[in-house]
Amino acid sequence: MGFTLLESMACGTPAICSDVAGMPEFVLDGETGYVFDDLATLTDRLRALAADPAIVERLGRRARRQVEREFDYRIVGSRAIEVYGPLIDRAREGAACRSWSSAISTRPT
Repeated sequence: MGFTLLESMACGTPAICSDVAGMPEFVLDGETGYVFDDLATLTDRLRALAADPAIVERLGRRARRQVEREFDYRIVGSRAIEVYGPLIDRAREGAACRSWSSAISTRPT
């Protein structure tokens, strides 16, 4: 799910991930870390980071800012409420209607 990437980025560490599943959605290649799809690319990226602490520092700062801007719990929570709030409301309305109609249909006449 990418939590390890986000935790790393929150600590100011550039993230490196393979180009699979949802991981590349968290890492902006060349800005907050690197995305690789083969061993040669991974090797090149690791060597570049090992050779230049300034790149590590720059990517790490950007990674931290991205997590603060996009994945802070208040931001993610607000987005979840925007998505799930209307669904919960509809479910409640449906449950209330079913409950009301059930009460009417079981009333003695």
